[in-house]
Amino acid sequence: MPGTTKKFTPEIDAELYEEFVAVAKQNRQSQRQVLEQALEFYGPPRSDGRVSAIGRSQS
Repeated sequence: MPGTTKKFTPEIDAELYEEFVAVAKQNRQSQRQVLEQALEFYGPPRSDGRVSAIGRSQS
């Protein structure tokens, strides 16, 4: 179906998430915008198609 979207939630360290939210509020940005920028900055999806966890080491 054209125009459909899929929602996903990346795994983000709780403390780091709170920091992102605080930065968003401080800069008058949406939380979504800051989190999307963080996902872009911290790297592309893993080779298996899953998004890497942010703020945690991959074992």
